[in-house]
Amino acid sequence: MKTQELDQKPDQADEMVRRGLPFLQLRAAPELLKISQFGASGFAERCNLLRFALQRDAGAADAHAVSCVSFVSLPRRARRLCALVPMETTEGSNGDPARDEDEALWENVESNRYILSRYINPNKLTPYLRQCKVIDEQDEDEVLHSYMLQSRVNRAGRLLDILHTKGQRGYVVFLESLEFYYPDLYKLVTGKEPTRRFSTIVVEEGHEGLTQFLMNEVIKLQQQAKAKDVQRVDILGKHRTLEDEHRKLRLANQELLAFQERYNKMKEERNHINDELSKVKDDNYNLAMRLAQLSEEKNMAVMRSRDLQLEIDQLKHNLNKVEEECKMERKQSLKLKNDIENRPRKEQIIELERENEVLKMKVQELQSIIQPGKQGLPDSEKAIVDILEHDRMEALEDRQDLVNKLYNLREEVRQTEELRDK
Repeated sequence: MKTQELDQKPDQADEMVRRGLPFLQLRAAPELLKISQFGASGFAERCNLLRFALQRDAGAADAHAVSCVSFVSLPRRARRLCALVPMETTEGSNGDPARDEDEALWENVESNRYILSRYINPNKLTPYLRQCKVIDEQDEDEVLHSYMLQSRVNRAGRLLDILHTKGQRGYVVFLESLEFYYPDLYKLVTGKEPTRRFSTIVVEEGHEGLTQFLMNEVIKLQQQAKAKDVQRVDILGKHRTLEDEHRKLRLANQELLAFQERYNKMKEERNHINDELSKVKDDNYNLAMRLAQLSEEKNMAVMRSRDLQLEIDQLKHNLNKVEEECKMERKQSLKLKNDIENRPRKEQIIELERENEVLKMKVQELQSIIQPGKQGLPDSEKAIVDILEHDRMEALEDRQDLVNKLYNLREEVRQTEELRDK
């Protein structure tokens, strides 16, 4: 009665299984629950393998609980099949020579499981395995279309697990499929060179089955050859397109090279012009410095011209003064000339000479009288006399200097006028 209720409520049954398996460490239980998704064909072998895993995890003491749990959690049809399969314990499996031999055969496969799962494509192997009746339709559907097997590596691993449950026959057919589709993997697993034998097909289907299989393979190869031809045509079209693009790119590259050469020439011209510009800037700077220097010299020349103009005015004033003196000297010269012209006669001269001699005698007498007096003059008066004499000499020297300076100023004025005219 309880079993019928669980059949009507599979979700509740699964919940009871989860609650009733605290000792399984939730490792074998997910595999047990997934059995409900499998088909009935080939189900008994999976049940044996799953029970063996559960007994291994739970222990021999809980074998009855495992049997009950696996039985309760399965659908009705699966339970019927499961009831037909004898329950195996760990002790029985360990003592079975056939199972030990199968495990020894599969040891080579399991030791290379990573490489096999990585390189095997289940889509290639499943048709051959189905033809040899090692797997059924539901096994193939599970391996190829299960939502829980998303990647090709997972599907290949699941296929190996299913073949593992088939025992020696699964091992032999799997090696033959490797020999046919993956010779390198066959050599890796067995250590032998592939011989391309199809004994299983001959045994199961006869020579006609082998012929049909080979014909199917030939058809597949022809289809693949057609696909390769189409692919080759596409590749040739792409090749032509790429050649056209390559030609265009080569032309574009030549244009770019021409532009590059033109750019390099323009760059060289620009560098040359920049050098000339730098030289022109330096020349302009030097000219500006020279102009500033000339402007400063001009200002100094203007200042000097002003000073010379003042000196010229001063010299003109001195010249006027000297001219007035010259006029006075000329007047005196004229007066002297007149005096010479109006000099007295010879008798008057003789008389004047006599008077002069008399006067000289008187002067000598006076000098003889004054000489002792001069020696008796005080030093202060002597100093005054020396100073007056020195002033007279200096005045004569200053006058000579003024005459020389006037001459020099006239020369400078002449040179200044020449510069001004230039």
